[in-house]
Amino acid sequence: MKHLTTLSLTVALALITLTSQAQKVRGTESIGYDEISVIEVANNGDIWAGSLSQGVASYSSANGTWEYFNKANTSKFKSDTITSIQIGVIGTELHAIIGTSWGIALRRNLVWDTLGPLPNKYVTGVFWNTGDTIWTTTSRGVATFDTASLVRLDTITTFNSSIPFDSISCIQRGGKNCGNGFTAGTNNGVFFTEDGVTFNTISTSLLNLVDNRVNCIFRENNCLRRIIGTKGGLSYCPDGLNCQNFTTANGLPQNDIISLSQDCKGNIWIGTKDSGLVVHNGVQFLRITTDNGLTSNYIKSIAFTSDCEALVGMGDGNIAVVDTSRNVLNILSTVGDLVNHFSVRVYPQPAHQQVHLQFSESLSDAYLTLTSPAGQVVKQIATANTKTVTLSVEDLPNGMYFYTVKNNEAVIKTGKLLIE
Repeated sequence: MKHLTTLSLTVALALITLTSQAQKVRGTESIGYDEISVIEVANNGDIWAGSLSQGVASYSSANGTWEYFNKANTSKFKSDTITSIQIGVIGTELHAIIGTSWGIALRRNLVWDTLGPLPNKYVTGVFWNTGDTIWTTTSRGVATFDTASLVRLDTITTFNSSIPFDSISCIQRGGKNCGNGFTAGTNNGVFFTEDGVTFNTISTSLLNLVDNRVNCIFRENNCLRRIIGTKGGLSYCPDGLNCQNFTTANGLPQNDIISLSQDCKGNIWIGTKDSGLVVHNGVQFLRITTDNGLTSNYIKSIAFTSDCEALVGMGDGNIAVVDTSRNVLNILSTVGDLVNHFSVRVYPQPAHQQVHLQFSESLSDAYLTLTSPAGQVVKQIATANTKTVTLSVEDLPNGMYFYTVKNNEAVIKTGKLLIE
């Protein structure tokens, strides 16, 4: 099996050069998603951002542009709901493994494929450590894959007595020494393993977990504690010892914890459902909210760069850049305002020989894509600096088609078109 190197989180200066907090964001940094579900960053400066319903975006630090992958343009995507992303080098090739609500899409050497079979289609997490095994959790079980061949090694279903809990919600790095295995969160607590055979558990009845409904887990950088976010509060759980719990009763701003990470100074960063970003320095909880420059208080994902700056994915689709002093340095903005106000009138419906698409406003750098029900692109034309597009559809079979309007590579409108 080939050696695998896990890529550390970093962002190249080409992506974020911050001369002042008021610096404007380049147009190529517009994500264009309604909601960010997960962020992963590679050591070459590339960012991968997953969305709740629009697929995944990949930022290239080499040329400063976003590229979008979804069911409409990538056949290996069976769902546009992105649940997890893992980026790493296997051998000499960069791999991106994208977990979705309907399987795994795998990209290596710029070619897309799938990874499977899986115990269940709904992927809740993908993780590998320094070993040769990819751990993949689904809502109903766990599958392991060899990193070199990407062939499945084993599958452990929740109906196998070796797994303590089902309803797996999240996955993080390994067992006691953090080198191998994984830790999984469920609706019944946490279980973890180093070898995929022996499992240990943490729950409200065992080691004093604050709540069994686990949303997220972070294995502390020194591997001494598991930081566990639940619907009912936050737990710091040292190996083999009872958890230390935090709720609104002892300083936590909100009990529903959505995301977790740790900065280079050892501070724990906590994403909440609607109370913003919280930094715990070991003594007190310090908040960062829309009052401090965030665009949403719903914190979906947190990832750190090698410069110790946080990339914070929010529920409105923006990504905030925040330093360890809790300053919001920059916003990688969505095209939310354009999305909210942009409309398309399609006529006639149903279409026969021609169809007209009239935009509410002209776009500077846009194009329109028409796809079949199977996801095949059947027409694609540039639509820059115009408010009306006319398509000839007499060569297309009857049926329902889907159109996508993009501006600066960001999806701003989708809709249906019936041809008879």
